Amino acid sequence: MDIYEQVSRYRDLLQKRVSMLEKRLAATPEGSLHAVRHGERTAFYVRTCKDYKLSEQYIRIADKETAASLAEKRYIRKVLPKLRSNLRAACRFMSVYSGMEEDDAAGELPEYVLALSEGIYTSPEKRSETWLAQTWTQRPGYDGDLRFETLRGDLVRSKSEVLISDALYHYGIPYLYERPFCTDILRAPLFPDFTLYDVRTDREVFWEHFGMMDDSGYAERTCKKLSVYLNSGLTPGKDLICSFETARSPIRSFDIDRLIRAYLIKSVPPVKRVVRTGAVSP
Repeated sequence: MDIYEQVSRYRDLLQKRVSMLEKRLAATPEGSLHAVRHGERTAFYVRTCKDYKLSEQYIRIADKETAASLAEKRYIRKVLPKLRSNLRAACRFMSVYSGMEEDDAAGELPEYVLALSEGIYTSPEKRSETWLAQTWTQRPGYDGDLRFETLRGDLVRSKSEVLISDALYHYGIPYLYERPFCTDILRAPLFPDFTLYDVRTDREVFWEHFGMMDDSGYAERTCKKLSVYLNSGLTPGKDLICSFETARSPIRSFDIDRLIRAYLIKSVPPVKRVVRTGAVSP
């Protein structure tokens, strides 16, 4: 979801909330709530001001509705101005936002301008190439499991990983297979199935595919691995994508495509994509 869509949804939520609070405020009684503590008991009063004279009227214990309504009134008067301010800011943003990020604007310039501007601007293609060129120590002890070749020419461990890899390649999303993931809380690195590069925001997204969830031992290890990711600061659906399958419920190309469209498609840079026969068109 891009920034405009996020702000649009936020604006819609604010409009509904502000409208509801305004109606609730209009239905509250006159006066304001005042509380006086008497030991362990709290007494409530309605404060009113008429002709510059302040008066208070005790609210009986049986009349809880009045106290609750006045408390609601105080709450609404506190938060409503803030929400209105946020709503104005959201509307203002949507009215002036160009909808173009730096790469979009740069794409409208002649090639010679971009070529001469390398000191200040790096194209999505260059950023992807630099990121993809990194090297690391391969996952130890598992080389014999790399038996399935992907469209990009990589070797992976399962047919489901082939589907994921080919879908990422089709959409032009840069990825690395089983690159180590290290944090301060880990004694040894984890090896996520795929590390993806969000070119627009210069951030990494991880994709773990858990393919044997009908195996109890595997499922338990999966829960522990997810806990490590969470404790390392990764958030599923934001910078961690998880997919699952069992022998009776295998993951489908359609499922993978939906995940990419939901979490990654807004991150795809405006570069040429590879079209594969039989693949779903973006």
